Amino acid sequence: MIDKEQNPKVRLEQLIGASCVRIEYRDLPGTGERFVDKQPQFGIGVYFTGWGEENLLLGEAWDFGKKSAGHRAAEKACGHPMVVGRLVERKRAYMAKRAIERTTEEEEVKEEE
Repeated sequence: MIDKEQNPKVRLEQLIGASCVRIEYRDLPGTGERFVDKQPQFGIGVYFTGWGEENLLLGEAWDFGKKSAGHRAAEKACGHPMVVGRLVERKRAYMAKRAIERTTEEEEVKEEE
């Protein structure tokens, strides 16, 4: 079960992360060049690659610090319809397939012994 109070990056990883996918946090164009009240703003985008998707932008956010922008981008990604729908379902299917493959491999090893 996912704790709503935990770090949004961790929550996103739990939702859609797997060994065969990549979740990346990248600077958005204009990072450090945008200013609000003479303070630079940093833009971070969350990108997903795997399960037929390539560099899919799931969320982006701007804030006064890169860390907080990354957290806000992850929060937005967790609420993105693609994440809570299709990608979560793809992860479930992947995990189920892996479990079946492991069981089959274990049975084959037992038969060989």
